[in-house]
Amino acid sequence: MNTNQLQYENINTKNLINEIYRINPNVKFNTFGNVVSEKEAMMLYRAVLKNCNNKNANLVYIPVISM
Repeated sequence: MNTNQLQYENINTKNLINEIYRINPNVKFNTFGNVVSEKEAMMLYRAVLKNCNNKNANLVYIPVISM
């Protein structure tokens, strides 16, 4: 995904997404809307850090709403 095409909730979100792609450029993710929220970016960041030992693996993040 091209990060230039994303819309961010704030500058913290943009910085998190850039760091995620620095850690693992193979990461793919979906968002709930047109804008990446800071909470979504933080959850994705934690998932990427948890799996950072295996850089060859593709991490696909799909957000889930629990009720």
